[in-house]
Amino acid sequence: MRRAWAVVCGLWAVAAQAELPALVAPSRVEPRTAGFLAVGGRTVGVGLLREGSVEGEAWAFQVDVGLRDAFVQLMAARQLRLLPLDGRAWHAAAQLGLDVAAATRGPAVLGVGPNVGLSLGAGPEWLNGFGTLQAGVEAFPLGGPPLFRLPLRAGLGAQSRMGQLDLRLTLLLGLDVNIGQAATARTDAVLALGFGP
Repeated sequence: MRRAWAVVCGLWAVAAQAELPALVAPSRVEPRTAGFLAVGGRTVGVGLLREGSVEGEAWAFQVDVGLRDAFVQLMAARQLRLLPLDGRAWHAAAQLGLDVAAATRGPAVLGVGPNVGLSLGAGPEWLNGFGTLQAGVEAFPLGGPPLFRLPLRAGLGAQSRMGQLDLRLTLLLGLDVNIGQAATARTDAVLALGFGP
């Protein structure tokens, strides 16, 4: 029984952030490269948002560590602008990512899976708001059951860029649909501070 409880705790930790990097939640994709510090309700992390080789493309890489839950997570995502930034009030972006998470204490637990997202927002560079929808599939080749989990997320946020400083706040609500087990509700707030040209 103790072993089963430890595995459940490990799975809870690994699934705590099964989503796209917070850096790609905003719908406004701009040509820039910046480093970020991201602090959430359960995590702290560092990330890099890098301009892609195609216009309207960005890449994000983020590493998060659980504050209360013992896990580490590596995330990468590609973001594509869906509407041009030519003075329009609205902007939209799509995201495709991959995350790998592992428990750092207790029994070995490993989760890995792809995620997709869509963001829609409005506002100028200095202050804009956005909404985001995300979905993914997470497999547990080590430490299950469950063998699969479907993380679903909806979020609202705001982004402000002034000079080289970038501030992003994202509030996320979600549900982890555990195949063969009860679903788990998720909530989080992530504040990201970036600096770059």
